[in-house]
Amino acid sequence: MSAPYPGFGLGPLDPFHGYVVYRLLDETALADEIAQMKDIIEQNYRSLVISQDLGLGMMLWMTHFFPAETWRVFIANGASRCLTLCGSILPAYFCREPGAATVKFAFTNYGVSLGLQAVETWPDRVARLMNSLFEDVSDPRQNTIRRRSSDAAFHTREFQPATRSGHVSTACKPSETP
Repeated sequence: MSAPYPGFGLGPLDPFHGYVVYRLLDETALADEIAQMKDIIEQNYRSLVISQDLGLGMMLWMTHFFPAETWRVFIANGASRCLTLCGSILPAYFCREPGAATVKFAFTNYGVSLGLQAVETWPDRVARLMNSLFEDVSDPRQNTIRRRSSDAAFHTREFQPATRSGHVSTACKPSETP
């Protein structure tokens, strides 16, 4: 990796993702790339601010691979604090970010679910989220997940996932996939 892709730069999660992927693929063959990612992480993790739900979920997911890393506890604690704010006023969902209580996306909530499950945090909250998203499927052939009537005050439109099975398999543990 010589430089970020022209015109886009390096996203804040990219070094963490690269580090995890490189280590999982081949720590010996990719030792130089791993060292580069580690240097970037060490320089930046203390000042990293992630406030959106999907990024928080993905960071939690990435922290579970190598729990002995120095950045892991710092990142996991920060993500959990922010998710507490994102979920404090909604009964089942996580809003997009603190201060945006009416903004939520089904897809990003799946990312939150995946992260929380990876670090084995808030299993009751994950269960409420999954029940809310998948309890009332009006027409599986249309891939439409309709809002639950009990949550009507928080929803103004239907969620339209790309594929129901893809989202379910992402958000559920393998033993729980319908």
